[in-house]
Amino acid sequence: MALEGWMRMTVRLAGRGGLAGLALSLLLGAPPLACREFQIVPASPGSLQAPVLAAASSQSVQQLLQKAQALGLSGDGAQAEEVARQALAQAQTLGKNRAKSVATAQSVLGGILFQRGQFGEAEQMLRQALSYFENKYGVSSEWTISPRASLATLLLRLGRRPEAAAMFDLALKAAEKQHGRNSIYAAEMLNSLTSAKAGLAPLEEIVQGFQRVLDITKQTGHGKGDLAAGAANNLAVAFAQLGQTDKAIAAYKQAYDANVALFGPDHPAPMTNLMNAGVLYRDSGQPDVAAGMLGAVLEFHERTLGPESLETARSRNNMGWVEITRNQPLAALGYFRDAADGYQKLRSRQSKGIRGQGLGIDEREAGRSVLGFLTALATAPSANNDESYARLDEGFQAAQRLRASAAAVALGQAGARFSAGDSELAVLLREGQDLALQWQSLNGALLQAVAAPAKARQREAEKNAATQMAALGVRLDEIDGVIQDRFPGYANLSDPKPLSISETQKLLRPDEALVQIASFGGGNGEGTFVWIVTPGDARATRSLTSIETISGHVKTLRCGLDIGEWSSQESAADCQARTGAMDKNGLPRFNAKDANDLFIGLFAGLEPLLAGKSLIVIAPDPLASLPFQVLVTKPPEKEFPETMEELRAISWLGRDSAVSMVPSVSALATLRTAANGVSAPENYVGFGDPVLTGNLGCPSVEAQASCPGESQSTSTPLVAAARSAPASAFEAVFKDGSIDVEAIRSLCPLPDTATELRCVAASLGAPPASVHVGEGATKAAIRDGELGRYRIIHFATHGLVAGDLESQDGALREPALVLTPPAIATPEDDGLLKASDIVGLKLNADWVIMSACNTASGQNYGGEALSGLASAFLYSGAKALLASHWPVRSDAAVKLTTYAFGELARDPGIGRAEAMRRSMVNMLDHGGPFDAHPMVWAPFSVIGEAGSSE
Repeated sequence: MALEGWMRMTVRLAGRGGLAGLALSLLLGAPPLACREFQIVPASPGSLQAPVLAAASSQSVQQLLQKAQALGLSGDGAQAEEVARQALAQAQTLGKNRAKSVATAQSVLGGILFQRGQFGEAEQMLRQALSYFENKYGVSSEWTISPRASLATLLLRLGRRPEAAAMFDLALKAAEKQHGRNSIYAAEMLNSLTSAKAGLAPLEEIVQGFQRVLDITKQTGHGKGDLAAGAANNLAVAFAQLGQTDKAIAAYKQAYDANVALFGPDHPAPMTNLMNAGVLYRDSGQPDVAAGMLGAVLEFHERTLGPESLETARSRNNMGWVEITRNQPLAALGYFRDAADGYQKLRSRQSKGIRGQGLGIDEREAGRSVLGFLTALATAPSANNDESYARLDEGFQAAQRLRASAAAVALGQAGARFSAGDSELAVLLREGQDLALQWQSLNGALLQAVAAPAKARQREAEKNAATQMAALGVRLDEIDGVIQDRFPGYANLSDPKPLSISETQKLLRPDEALVQIASFGGGNGEGTFVWIVTPGDARATRSLTSIETISGHVKTLRCGLDIGEWSSQESAADCQARTGAMDKNGLPRFNAKDANDLFIGLFAGLEPLLAGKSLIVIAPDPLASLPFQVLVTKPPEKEFPETMEELRAISWLGRDSAVSMVPSVSALATLRTAANGVSAPENYVGFGDPVLTGNLGCPSVEAQASCPGESQSTSTPLVAAARSAPASAFEAVFKDGSIDVEAIRSLCPLPDTATELRCVAASLGAPPASVHVGEGATKAAIRDGELGRYRIIHFATHGLVAGDLESQDGALREPALVLTPPAIATPEDDGLLKASDIVGLKLNADWVIMSACNTASGQNYGGEALSGLASAFLYSGAKALLASHWPVRSDAAVKLTTYAFGELARDPGIGRAEAMRRSMVNMLDHGGPFDAHPMVWAPFSVIGEAGSSE
């Protein structure tokens, strides 16, 4: 089912119009895309928040808090936060009843911070307020209901559904105790609790909960109120999930009629019900009915919010999928083209705002418009070859937008570094940031204005806001154009522009083929699109291999490659189910058949374009976390090779093709148009073995006393697990949107990395002073080390590159390399070399080696974040990276890197990717008893310029 075909349930909050309503209405604005997820919407005016406000013993504090609420409801979140903080500061100076006033201000400020995406501090404020009211008045007191509901809603937003449900359950019990089991206040909490329990309880129980909410509203005379409308919409969602379409449509009609009675037909609330019903009609095989409903929703959004609003983009997306269902691909193309353009523009404006959270753009949703566009292109008839090529080219460019988004997220807060100072670029960036914040504030105010009851609508004010937004949009577009023209390097880093096939072909050498992959699934539709571009040809294919299928392949292959996948009981059990127990040598078993199945799923029909070519790959997660050299091009004799001889006999892609990766097509263009041909004067500098105290779970690792010889067998890779930090390490380091230096310090020590660095330095003839370990492996050493003097820069340390780059507190978490943390963190040194730090370096390196112990989470292995680190290094002047995808034995890292460098020294014209291919094949064919295993010879990928430095 399409993303737009999911329908969202609404969480109804206590405090009708109070703190909870304030926070959530500002956070979410107008109704979202129809979706079978929960959507928290603002509560209607009411009284549950009154006891909390009354707790402020100071009239002046109360007045400030009321002003903060009014500012928030007007869309001015920044001013609302400032006034709420003034109220809190004033409350803290009071004498008598100080604690009550402080708790009240914390509750209000917590709601506003929630709205502004500052989730960590918001949770802290709400918990402190709730704790006071519980201790003062009791767990089930009137005072606790609204702050508890606000906190529960925040937990739900953070994905902590069981905690949220428990909170709502307590709020329900308090409401029932204070107001009665059949009160409207109990119904509000029951609606929220039932919504939070979705996925935790059977659907039949969910249906019963929402039905009881409707019964209570009818009994209490609120059957035509907004709670009844929200519960009816939620009931429809549950019926739809049960496959009871007729009941779902009837419930949507009930919600629509209630909202029309409350607000009139020209209002976001009934339009949400109409949209949800339209999507259901589409997905139940009635696209013509759906087209009428969803067309009306699109017209409403265009008229009231303008052609560039997020809601308009969503509605266009919906209409595109309706036209796909109606077998009208040409009509669908128009909707998807406009939707994708809208998402791209909004993403650019969001990235300039506060913490990248201002407009609430869901990248999965934006990707859905690209999938729709590609699907329509694949099915649209072509009149001639020229038209077919034009569509192939347009699809190739559309897919690049997905990669641009991933790179921008991975780079996190890099833009803040560039906006500092007085350079022309900094001035332009600051102006863009200011205008984007103004645009976002107007957008929030417009959403609030449109959502007001019909009698309260101020049409002229809405029109003025739309006019001002349009003018700001024009200037923002002008700024982007100037940056693109005058600072193309930064533009390609922050907002890469797609390249055409012909432009890409001009970048390629005769023996190269560029491979671009776009994969979809997980409720976003199924399928994978692959483009292969050579200097003289370009083709594309679409397979039914979804991202779920690819994720399964990657998980299975990683179980046979990454010893860290066996480090926890849960992941080890999953790996054993996929590959069986480890072999008699303690090595994971590699599924060669699965590697061949993945190769066929990606490249079936395109193999002739790959033959004899060096491959430049652009791939999404999870493929970005897998070195492509481990794919198998021909069916293996055994699913699980048992001996080193059997492993050597496999048709590895890396045996026949040199493989490199680039973050985007535009990154390749930057690399090949910005080469200065000037070589750095010094050979090597390395950083690693940071001073880390570790914890009780850290294994004992002994550094090798001597460097491995070329013919020496690599030690069993089991001890490589010691270099793998747990996924929880990333969450601990980036707790509450800030960096916890003590969490960095508690990561496991890596003493063998010092040996690795010294051995690589010795093999290159670099002096001992070129290696910075222990207390010397600091940000200060990097900042003051004039790294632009070195041709090879080597990092051997933990790499924090989690798969999910948005933390639970809503902040963007940057990928980073771990260095020796300072005693006390400062803005200049927090112990992490982050992407935003890297873009400020001035490098001239042929290679940056990241022999890092990557930390990832869930089914994502940090490929996108690794791509973000690569983008930062490439922007700063590095030509290529050699990056590991899993913990590597130091002796294997030494042998792989030194052999590749030796090959380049002997024949500089072969290029980096070919030198690395030769090194891997040498270890595969001529290494010791463990070296033919791909976990030993295949951990590194070349990222960036694969060709020669000459």
